[in-house]
Amino acid sequence: MLPLCALAARLLRAARAASSGEASGLASCACGCAPAGAKGVAKIAAIMGVEAKANAPKVARVLCNGELGIAKHKFDYVGVRSCRVAASIAGGPKLCPYACVGLGDCELACKFGAISIVNDLARVDAHKCVACGACEKACPRSVIKLLPAESTVTVRCQNSETGRIARETLDREMSAISGGIRLPGVF
Repeated sequence: MLPLCALAARLLRAARAASSGEASGLASCACGCAPAGAKGVAKIAAIMGVEAKANAPKVARVLCNGELGIAKHKFDYVGVRSCRVAASIAGGPKLCPYACVGLGDCELACKFGAISIVNDLARVDAHKCVACGACEKACPRSVIKLLPAESTVTVRCQNSETGRIARETLDREMSAISGGIRLPGVF
């Protein structure tokens, strides 16, 4: 049985699609999940007598490589196990402002068990992911994005600065944290 939001969303989209002569986008409901899939869209389109347009399958991807030992920490966070809460305290525990906080808001949001936190970093099991987008919405740093499943290359960093500027910024932050003392082996 469909959740009420899914049924209502499908009916609304079906009415819109019928009036425009196509059935594109019938695979997802208002809550963002994609329960119908391509086969479901084709069946709905056939029932309605309209043409179904296939959407490329997507999967959640984590755009961060800042796992434990790679992303440096500004402080040890001890508190509510929530990425959103931790990120709101002094910009979060990790030095990189673009890094995955790694406390599992996305893991809790995923109803399909496709996300786990390993070494302070979200990991997506592409075989379990249905591209519902719940993890994407739950991430306070927008580290998780729904990307085409057939993509073979994913840049696992969101920092858009040039390498030199990014390094200078991180060096300044590390210097401020360590009280101006350059720590050996850091950067």
